[in-house]
Amino acid sequence: MPQPPDIRADLPPHLHLRAALDSDLPLLERIYAGTRTEEMAQTDWDAAQIAAFLRFQFHAQHQHYATHYADAQFLVIERDGARLFIDPVSLPFLLGSEVDWVDELIGASFKVKNPNATSACGCGVSFSV
Repeated sequence: MPQPPDIRADLPPHLHLRAALDSDLPLLERIYAGTRTEEMAQTDWDAAQIAAFLRFQFHAQHQHYATHYADAQFLVIERDGARLFIDPVSLPFLLGSEVDWVDELIGASFKVKNPNATSACGCGVSFSV
């Protein structure tokens, strides 16, 4: 498995960077399923049918990506049991940032506070460096 980019020296000591493992797949599957909640609400399927469909979709997508992008890297930043999945290209843009999960009336999402940002959207998700 390819190694993550060598930027560990730039990470604070309380953060751990590693390659994603097969043991991360159940969490990734739950994250994937969570992105399709509104779509699944439009079906007349019961919970078991939805779960089976999403499990199949996740594993098919994962297998396709692993087959067609064999050199791609998935990275995990860990802190106190929390995991953030990221690709190597995006990782340098998050250095020095504060990433927080917020659950608000308008929805739940990650909010990124990046001290290196030159501009940002009002939602706290997108920024320019």
